[in-house]
Amino acid sequence: MFNKGDLIVCIDNSDKSYQPQLTIWKQYEVFDVRYDGVVFILDDDNGYGLYDPQRFISVKQAREDKLNIILDE
Repeated sequence: MFNKGDLIVCIDNSDKSYQPQLTIWKQYEVFDVRYDGVVFILDDDNGYGLYDPQRFISVKQAREDKLNIILDE
């Protein structure tokens, strides 16, 4: 899904139980992708963490979603 070096955008910050909080619509850089697709990013606490890729979308998709919202108004 994502590759090392990709910029991704957070769309789900609901899981705060064991990971630092992420910011909705903030961009994060993928530093590594693990064997099961889990992404390794620098989080809001300036620490590296592993996150479920389903919590993110690509920057391209985020831009398209925002444009669609604007055009639908």
